[in-house]
Amino acid sequence: MAGPVYLSGDRIDLRTVKDDDLEFFHEATNHPEVRRYIAGFDGPVSRAEYEREEFEKHRTEGVSLVVCDGETRVGNVSLGPVNDEHGWANLGAWLHPEYHGEGYAIEACALLLDYAFGEHGLRRVRAQHLGPNGDSRRLLDRLGFTQEGVARDHNRFEGGVVDDVRYGLLADEWPGSERIVE
Repeated sequence: MAGPVYLSGDRIDLRTVKDDDLEFFHEATNHPEVRRYIAGFDGPVSRAEYEREEFEKHRTEGVSLVVCDGETRVGNVSLGPVNDEHGWANLGAWLHPEYHGEGYAIEACALLLDYAFGEHGLRRVRAQHLGPNGDSRRLLDRLGFTQEGVARDHNRFEGGVVDDVRYGLLADEWPGSERIVE
């Protein structure tokens, strides 16, 4: 099972990433529905390539946590990179498609934002999504992020190019997870 509990919510725990999470991360991020919206994932990668080039980042860069419902891994949330000097980080999240639409993403991101603005003391969290990703747009809206800009025709996507939509949330705008998660 994933590492020790880092943050706990009503239904989920966010746990540190450990070696035994590799298979879940590899399988989930190679799933077409997840990979579709991860910029930089052009196609499926082998387990060895994923372990060598991607998985280690979850244990060494920023804050990367496994979203768990009991003993079941459902996804990943992260802050990274974290720039402590300037007080900001990027928020990232993905769920295995088997768990889409069940409210895991909102709770996981809200818990991580509590941590980011509280215990970690960040003043700003950034996020972005590929233009066609309506689920990410709705999630960021529910979390209270403000759309700050659009990098037009920024990423290749399904044979064309799409916008990269950018958001920000300031510490004094964050109402806390208890007001977000219902």
